[in-house]
Amino acid sequence: MDLQHDNSHRTWFYIGTHHEKLVPGFVLDAPLLTKEASEDLPNSLFADEVRRLFPIDSPANCWLSAAYFAKNAFDGAYRTPYCDAVEQRLLKAASTYGIEEQVRTIMDAVSTPVEEKQAANQDNWGWISGSDKHFPMFDREGTVKAAAYFEDNRFLYPLEMRRSVARAIVKKASQYGVDVPDTIRREAGYGLPRRDTMCAEILDRAYRCKDAAVAEMLANIVENLAGAPMDEIQCGLDKLAELVDTVDQLEGLDNQYNKKVMAPADFLYSMDTKVAEALADDAVELDRHTFSISKLAELPCSVYADALGDEFADRVKTAEGKVCRNKLADELFSLPRPDRVALEDHLETL
Repeated sequence: MDLQHDNSHRTWFYIGTHHEKLVPGFVLDAPLLTKEASEDLPNSLFADEVRRLFPIDSPANCWLSAAYFAKNAFDGAYRTPYCDAVEQRLLKAASTYGIEEQVRTIMDAVSTPVEEKQAANQDNWGWISGSDKHFPMFDREGTVKAAAYFEDNRFLYPLEMRRSVARAIVKKASQYGVDVPDTIRREAGYGLPRRDTMCAEILDRAYRCKDAAVAEMLANIVENLAGAPMDEIQCGLDKLAELVDTVDQLEGLDNQYNKKVMAPADFLYSMDTKVAEALADDAVELDRHTFSISKLAELPCSVYADALGDEFADRVKTAEGKVCRNKLADELFSLPRPDRVALEDHLETL
C-alpha cells in the first residue's frame, strides 16, 4: 500500500503519530495526492513503475512514498523481485529534490523493528520491570549518578537485580569512559575469589547458622573449595553466590553486610580478573598448598639442593649462583608428585 491507496489514512496516521518529529514542514503543508491526480502521472513518476506505486512527483510525495515503502516493506506487505530497485529510485528522487537525508532518516526510523527500538531504550536504563524503570543512563553524567547511587544503596535490591544493574552500569561506563568502583565490578560478577577469604567467609556463616543441616552443608562446601582447582571454582561462582545469598536471607545475615559478614559479591569476586590472572601465572601447586613462584625464587639455592639434590639446584641456578625464576617455574611445573611433596615438606621446616 502507498499513499494513494491508503483510503483510511491509517498508515499516514501511524507514521505521523509515531514519528511526529521527523515529518518535515513541506510534507505537512502539501495536500495529499488523490487517486484521480495520480492517474494522470506518467509511469516514470512512480518508484515502482510497473505497479504504479509510490509516486515521486514532488518532494512531499517522495518523502511520503519513502515512509510508506519502508513501513510496508518491513511489515512484509510489499515484496517484489526488484524491491531494492524501487528503494534506489526513491533515494534518487529524494537526492534530486535535496531531501535525501530526511528520506533516509524516516525510512530508517519506520523500518527499525520494534524489538530493536525497545532494546535501545532498555540499554539506557539499569533496570526495567514492566512500567517501572530505574537507574537512567542516557549520558555520561547520568551514568556517574547511577553508579554512585547504586554503590550506596545496593543492598536495598535482591541479588538478581543487583547483578543486572551492575552489569548495565559497567557497560554504560565503558561507553562513556567512566571509572567504575570495584564494588560495582564485584556486584556485576566480574572477578575471582581469594581462596582463603572465600573459605573463611563461608565457614563463618556455618558457625552462625541456627539450622544444623545448613551449617553442615556450608562446612562441606568449604572442604571441597579448599582443594578444588580454581578453574572449577570459577565455573560455579554464580551458583555459589546464589546459594550464599539464600542462606544469608534465611538466617538474617543480609542485614549484617559490611558489619559482621561480607556480602557474597565482595568475597566471591574480590579480585579483578587481570590481577587474578597475574597471580595465577605466578602460582604453582606442590602438594597441599599453592606457592608464589616469585617468592620461591627469592630462596637460596641451598634450599632446593637440600630438598631435591644438587642436580636440581644447578638446573635452576643463574651464573651468579642465584635462583632463576623462569628456570624454577619450568622445573616446578614438570616436577613429579613425590618431589613436589618432598619440596613442600622441606619448605614447612624453614
